Amino acid sequence: MDIRSADFLDQLIADHSLYAVNQPKEFAPRNNITPSSQVATLLHSSKLNKAVLATARWGYIPTWATSIRAAPSTTFNARSESAMNRESDGRASMWRTPLTNGRRCIIPASGYYEWAGPKQARTPHWIYPADGTIGFAGLYNWWTNPALPPGDPQRMQLTTTMLTMPSVAHLAHIHDRNPVALPVDAWWQWLDPTTTGNQDLVDAMVARSQPLMSELLEHEVAPLGSRIDGPELIHPIHTQ
Repeated sequence: MDIRSADFLDQLIADHSLYAVNQPKEFAPRNNITPSSQVATLLHSSKLNKAVLATARWGYIPTWATSIRAAPSTTFNARSESAMNRESDGRASMWRTPLTNGRRCIIPASGYYEWAGPKQARTPHWIYPADGTIGFAGLYNWWTNPALPPGDPQRMQLTTTMLTMPSVAHLAHIHDRNPVALPVDAWWQWLDPTTTGNQDLVDAMVARSQPLMSELLEHEVAPLGSRIDGPELIHPIHTQ
């Protein structure tokens, strides 16, 4: 995932009178945001009764986890079509509680990377909108780290996951799934805590996402190094 410029976050804050929980430097441009990193996250604060912009760990940690290591390792994504389903062992879906309790969020970005090809020779693609901004539908949780004492500012951690859906046709050659990216006018319905959170809502957001995802552009880029973070990452590897 990538945020090429912080300008649109600044504009988002100004346009919607948002409260920025974190310092501006924490919303600095980044071109290689990976799972377990901090990402800009838009959510509704019940305390302030308004939408706020904060940073969250990309990788949802459920309330029951006794440590980060004890949490499932693949919680940076959540399948939209089974958000309310029960797990095979009979437990309720991990996503049911945040969905129904209004812990829904938007993860704004300039675009995202996806890998295509066989497992041992995958190539990254940069997928992005023409206007430079999109917002992914997500779910969040405030996780309490039991290893830290009350009063420690790191004890409560904001964590998030991104909803995914079956790929739209023109991106299916890259991957069989893609994020649920929403048009701006749908952000507020998704965030609104008075909106009933259920599978119907998720399905409606997927439907709103499909036209937007179908308009995204893409090109192949050079392999990403885990420690590389610069604008050259999104340059096309093949030029005409």
